[in-house]
Amino acid sequence: MLNEISKHPLLFIGSLLMHIILGVLLVYSFDLPDQMPVPEKVAVVKAMVVDEALIQQELHKLEALEKNKLKQEQDAKKRLDEQKRKAEEAKRQHRAEERRLKAAEDKRKREQKAAGKAEQERKAAEKKHQAEVEARQAAEQQRRIEQQQKKAAALEKQQAQQAKRIAEEQKRKADERRRAEEAKHQAELEAKRQAELEEKRLKEQRRKVEQEARRAADAERMRQQLEAEQQELAAERNKKVQQEIDRYKVKIRQKTERLWRKPLGVPDGLRCEVLVKIGPGGIVLDVQVVKSSGNTAFDRSVEVAVRSAEPLPLPKDATMFEYFREIHFVFDPQE
Repeated sequence: MLNEISKHPLLFIGSLLMHIILGVLLVYSFDLPDQMPVPEKVAVVKAMVVDEALIQQELHKLEALEKNKLKQEQDAKKRLDEQKRKAEEAKRQHRAEERRLKAAEDKRKREQKAAGKAEQERKAAEKKHQAEVEARQAAEQQRRIEQQQKKAAALEKQQAQQAKRIAEEQKRKADERRRAEEAKHQAELEAKRQAELEEKRLKEQRRKVEQEARRAADAERMRQQLEAEQQELAAERNKKVQQEIDRYKVKIRQKTERLWRKPLGVPDGLRCEVLVKIGPGGIVLDVQVVKSSGNTAFDRSVEVAVRSAEPLPLPKDATMFEYFREIHFVFDPQE
């Protein structure tokens, strides 16, 4: 039952409002006057008829509002589903782009590695060629200086030491290049890892921002809906309060008219506006004629009739008393 009410609050409020109106009309139709009217006055009772067609029309309006609300919720859900689909498509495209970039990076590294190997082979061939040249020169030189052994031996030793230094220098440079390439490779890997971490952090940040935005939108929508329902309930209560005030004003005026005695010599057709200050239990604290009829005797007789009507009829609901501390009504015995 509560679940159905929460799904269709407007229909429930409309049904409850109809029952309250019917109840008030039934009570009003059986509310008889406390005393019989005096012979010289005729009290006019106005009957209120509930137009069933009007009630059905209001129900149809409420149903239309409910259907419109349901359609809006369905449209909002469709839009949300479409946004989710687009977000998934964007993620899929992003992952494909990442795979393409990674493949390109791997290809570049392979080409770079192949180029380094070719360079090493070229240097090795050059070194070999250089060694062959040096060997031929050494043989030729050895042949020339067979008679100069000491000089040749010294020269050979000097050349051997120079070759050793060259070999060591080449090895040192090769080691430096290898270490530089390894450091570069490690730096590239670290930069890629940092980029991936930053991308992941940004994605998480965007997800939290979007989630917070959706939560704020939902809260605002619920606040507006609650505010509208509260305003509707307040308007309905104000309407009921005003109806109750008008009903008891009529009762007070009718009781005053029943107890009023027309002074001798007062012409017909007179009327005046009265301000009555009322205390708890319906006691009359003060009566003032705020708009005179022009006849002092008539005005005074109305004041006497209001005081004679004490205690004045008031609603049983004590919270309604604040609306009856001061009331205005027009006293017209001809109505």
